[in-house]
Amino acid sequence: MSPMFRPAPAWSKVSFSVPDSWKAGRIWGRGNYNFANNSSPNACLTGGCNGGLQCNRNTGTGVPSATVAEFTFEGPGFQDWYDVLLVDGYNLL
Repeated sequence: MSPMFRPAPAWSKVSFSVPDSWKAGRIWGRGNYNFANNSSPNACLTGGCNGGLQCNRNTGTGVPSATVAEFTFEGPGFQDWYDVLLVDGYNLL
């Protein structure tokens, strides 16, 4: 399993650390996925990704509908920022 993708049971909490050099990123939930024989965005019922398990940096990230959290560290004025987006709907309750 990729270090960038860890399945979690419903209603659970997941914590992780990032290196000090990490400046920005996106996190979103995926639902009902099967990557065994499928690397396309439809490997997930919701929150799929171009590239399957690991998103392809060159062809985009999540496929709508998705609930996305974006983080920026040490942005303008050395402030940290986050926002939560509902991209063409939502996939988390």
